[in-house]
Amino acid sequence: MDRLPIAVGALLLVGAMMQAVAQDAPGLQDGPLGPQRAAPIERSTPETPAPEAQGAAVEALPPGPSYDPGIFQRRTLPADVAFLSRYDGAVSNQVMRDKRFHKVLHDGVPGVMFHYGRDMSLPDAMNAVMEGSATPVVVRDGRYVTVSGQMGTYLAGRGFIWVDLQEGIVLGGFFFHPTNGEPTPSVTVFSKEVKEDSIEMTQLPPAFMEDLARWQMAVGIPAVTTRYFTGDENRKLLLEHDENYCTATAGRAMTACR
Repeated sequence: MDRLPIAVGALLLVGAMMQAVAQDAPGLQDGPLGPQRAAPIERSTPETPAPEAQGAAVEALPPGPSYDPGIFQRRTLPADVAFLSRYDGAVSNQVMRDKRFHKVLHDGVPGVMFHYGRDMSLPDAMNAVMEGSATPVVVRDGRYVTVSGQMGTYLAGRGFIWVDLQEGIVLGGFFFHPTNGEPTPSVTVFSKEVKEDSIEMTQLPPAFMEDLARWQMAVGIPAVTTRYFTGDENRKLLLEHDENYCTATAGRAMTACR
């Protein structure tokens, strides 16, 4: 009989201890309907800046040079090249026989020296690859004329003359595999109308860049090929690839630039 009060006292002590633990537990709170679980602690996460804010923190790169009509200082009169529109679809050799086109070549092609198999002027090299050419003349949009030709496999000489009939701008390109120790084949872009100490591709007319890309693709010249520019002086300027590249599929015009 003496053990009963001790057992009852022990049970009361255990119950009191359990109630104290329940009251101290952080996950439970007394509410009007009895014990309730406390709301979870919300942890804030750092906000990610919006794309506009990120861009504002970075200094924008300066834009590259854009088309600069002012570099063409000695333009051909549009009246002197208007006859070319009638040659659309004709073989280039027909244009080469026209004395009026000889004047266009004289006014637009610099007289710099090339080692194209032997030392010769650029006008003579252009004549060599374009005389007898059966490549059709292209007049695009009734305005941009491309007369081109190629000759032989020894030096893989290829050339073209490009004329903007409205602006009187004459440009051209010449490609061959050099034999005088230059490391790689290159494309020389030229115009006697330009006299600059330095020049970048995007300063030239966008329509010319598009037709240059078409010409390189048609004659099998890789898009990324070393380029030089020759103006109205006997020197070659490196012409950097600072323009977008356009791609095309067979039978289609240029479809995408990257």
